[in-house]
Amino acid sequence: MQAPANTQRVHVGEGWMLSVPARFRVEVGPDGTWSAWDEARVVDVHLVSTGGVEGRPVVARQMLGLPGRQSHEYRRSEGRLEAYADLLEEDEKGKPVLRLASTVAVENRLMACWCTFSDRDDLEWALDVWHSISNDWATRDG
Repeated sequence: MQAPANTQRVHVGEGWMLSVPARFRVEVGPDGTWSAWDEARVVDVHLVSTGGVEGRPVVARQMLGLPGRQSHEYRRSEGRLEAYADLLEEDEKGKPVLRLASTVAVENRLMACWCTFSDRDDLEWALDVWHSISNDWATRDG
């Protein structure tokens, strides 16, 4: 996947990639968490992986706990990649914020990604980030 104009395609670890605006600052925490931000928006990522259960891989739907709750606002199913996201309205330091909270999975790997913003017009940006998430494991043979 190629990043749209004025964005950069970044690797966040364990085969996961996403696109964020080129002007975003990026930081990787000592615990492996990944963050990118500008003055009005933030992307936070946390990764989880497993070696499988009793020698068997854990497929994406299992990593997400699906079928489970089916009422997520947004869903993706692209080959070996499964994902869902919900728009949350929260309070952060006394100010209202919107947060697109998403979980994306492939075999034995899961990404939790939160896109935080305060201007409702940035929902399209947050969805673009979510749709840009990929993992090279999803395209492997086998």
